[in-house]
Amino acid sequence: MARQIADLLVTLALPAACALFALGEEVVILTADLDFAPAAGAMKLLGLALVFSLLGWFYMAAVLVPARQEKAALLAISIASVVNVCLNFLLIPAFKEAGAALATLLADLVTCLACYFLAKKTARLLPSGKKLASSLLGCLYVYLVCQAALAKGLGPGATVFWAALWAIPGYFVILYLLGNRVLLEFKRGSRRE
Repeated sequence: MARQIADLLVTLALPAACALFALGEEVVILTADLDFAPAAGAMKLLGLALVFSLLGWFYMAAVLVPARQEKAALLAISIASVVNVCLNFLLIPAFKEAGAALATLLADLVTCLACYFLAKKTARLLPSGKKLASSLLGCLYVYLVCQAALAKGLGPGATVFWAALWAIPGYFVILYLLGNRVLLEFKRGSRRE
C-alpha cells in the first residue's frame, strides 16, 4: 500500500506543480489581488516545492515513523530547517519573496532527499519508472494546455478555468492510455485493507 501512496502522490503532485508553474501569475491574481502579481515567481517556485514537500512528508510519515526511526526524521527536519533559515538570510535581501520561496523549495528538496535516503534502508519506495514517465508526459500536456490558455488572453479566471477544463481530464486520459492505472490500483488497494 505504501508504494501505491507514493505513486499516487507523484501522479497528483506533478501536474499540480506544473499547472502552478505555468499559471503562477493568474493564480496569484485570483487568490490575492492584481497588486500581488509580482509574487508570481514565488508561486511558481512554491508549486515545484509542493512535489518535494509531499514526498518528504510521505517518506517521513509512512516509512520512518512507522519503522521507529523518529530520530532520523528529526535529523532530516533539523537539517532542512537550518538550510531554510540560512538560505532565507542569504536570498531574501536580494530576491525578496522569490528568495523566500527558493529557500523553501531547496529546504523541501533537502527534507525529501534526506528522508528518502534514510527510509531507503527500510523500504524502497521510489515511484515506478513507467508511472513516473507517463505522469511526466501528462505534465507536458498540462503545460501545453496552460500555455494555450494563456495565449487566448482571457483574463485570470477564464484562463485558469479553461486550462483546468482541458488539462485535468486530458492528463488522466494520457495516464490511462499509457497504462498508468495508479488511481484504480489505489482504490482497489484501499478496499482490501
